[in-house]
Order: sequence, then C-alpha cells, then structure tokens
Amino acid sequence: MKKNLCTLSILLGISSFQLVAAEATSNTFQHDANVNFGTHSEDFGDGIWSLDYRFYFTPVDAQKGPYALAGFLAQHSNIGAMVAQPNTYNNTTMYAIDGAYVLPSNWFIGANYRYTDVDNKWDNISTTEGDNKGYGATIGYYFNEASEVAFIYDNNGSSSWNSEEWPQEITIANDYDETLYGAHIRTFIAMQSFSGLDLKASYNRIERQGEYISTLNNLTNASYNFESTSNQLNLTADWYINPAWSVGASYLWHDFDGSTHYISNNTSDESNRGSSDNIFALSTSYWWQISDTFAAKFSAAKQFGLNNDSGDDGIFIGISANARF
Repeated sequence: MKKNLCTLSILLGISSFQLVAAEATSNTFQHDANVNFGTHSEDFGDGIWSLDYRFYFTPVDAQKGPYALAGFLAQHSNIGAMVAQPNTYNNTTMYAIDGAYVLPSNWFIGANYRYTDVDNKWDNISTTEGDNKGYGATIGYYFNEASEVAFIYDNNGSSSWNSEEWPQEITIANDYDETLYGAHIRTFIAMQSFSGLDLKASYNRIERQGEYISTLNNLTNASYNFESTSNQLNLTADWYINPAWSVGASYLWHDFDGSTHYISNNTSDESNRGSSDNIFALSTSYWWQISDTFAAKFSAAKQFGLNNDSGDDGIFIGISANARF
C-alpha cells in the first residue's frame, strides 16, 4: 500500500521528536535520543522507522511538567538531527537537521534543513528516482514560562522521474516548488488536580507550483503546469491526566484552490478545482519509565471526516524507545 505525503507526515509526527520523554536519575538531561516506529492499523508493517537525537546546551528539568513536554517547557537552545526510512518506499531515506537559539530577552530563532533521497522499484517494472530538499526558519517569543508564539517560513522543492518498462516505455518527470508561511501560539496550563492542558493553535498558507512532463517511447505525449494555494487552521488540546498519560483532540480546517494547464496530442485544456475539508481527531499517549535512563512511549490517533480518497480509515500508531542522560 502506497502512502501519500500527508500520511507519511502523520506517521512521522506521531512516532518521533516531541512525542517521547524520560526522567533521568538527576531529574535533568542534555541528551535526548529516540528510536521510533509509526504505522497504521490497516497495514502494520507499512510504516516508518526513524532515529533522532537532540542536544540541549543547558540541562533540562525533566520534572517541570509532563514528561513529553520537557523540551518545550525548558525553553533552552538546542540542536537535533533525524534519519527516517519509510517501509512503503523501497530505498527512500529522509534526513533532517534543525536547531534553535534562545536569546536572554526570551526571543528565539530556529532553522532547519531536510533532504529526501527517493529510490523505489516495484517488480522491476516501475522505477522512481529523485530528491526532495527543504529548508525553513522560525522566529518566536516566550511570553511566559510555559507559552510561546512563533512565525514560520518554509520552502520545499522536489525533482523526480518515474519510468515504467511495460507494456511500453513511459517516463514521467515531475518538478515542483512549495512555500509555507505559518504562525502558531502554544501554551501549557498547569492544573491542581491534574498535570495540565497543552493548547496550540496554528495557521499555515501553502503556495505550490510545478510542471509535469510525460514521454512515451522517448517522445513527449503530455505535459501540464499546475499551481495551488492551501490554507490550514489547526487547533489541538492535550489533557495530561498525570505526567505520563494524556488524551487529546484536534480540529483541522483545510481549504484548497488549484489550477492546471494540460497539453496532450496537440490539444490543450485548463481546469480549476477547489475543496474544503473539516477533519477531527482523537488521540492518546502513555509514557512508561523502564529504568532511570530509558523509557518507552505508545501513542494512537483516530481521524474523522476524511474523504475515502484522501486517507485511511483506521488508527495511527506510534511506538518509541527513548534514552535521556
């Protein structure tokens, strides 16, 4: 089963980076390393493996709030790296590096770079090769000890080709460029009877454009240019019943408007399409302390409101092993 990019990002997000936490013996740590697996209940073996590591330049207090939020609540400068392997794409590998610097004035700046090497083959008939490169920058402000506001710029470019040898030789070249402008606000509210509430609201505007060229037996038979604009509003709330266990809910509004100019066999056509989706999700996660340094986390999320053609009707599952020291 081939996963689309949206599903890949969900699997990666549910299984890595901020989802795992652990308590060191001294209650502080500077090194955070994780082994993660994200998958889907409809095909458990068709998921993503990833490794990530983060170093904090100042020791992080693991007892300041929920274990999974230790990095966010620390508000310390850090640098991290990740490598991921999607099982659904034979030899595709994703790499990422990012970091953030926190100024004494509580302003912070961040940067990231990503690279995906695509190399897939199916039954020695179809081959896809290419690369995907992206970079981004963030500027934000911590307006109290548990809250931040940030503005984000992100650019992503891809160049790939697909070749099929049967029943005829068909080659498809695809290039696109994608730019994201975003902002978010996040706050953690400590509670007396429970650990607290983690609330986040974000807005993203994504502009995408590119071209597609198809050749049949080394002759161009079709091409089109496309461009689109997407607007996304995402609201999430996670209730931490205790420092280890949370349940959450989220709402995503996605508005899409796109156009294509298609040319084939000396004929041309232009089309426009748009859509608007409202997607809801329920989630839960549990953190388990195995020893003073090692921990494990289990996460699950169920989406509602998906169109049959835009996602899987099942449960996303994340399993992680963590070491903090």
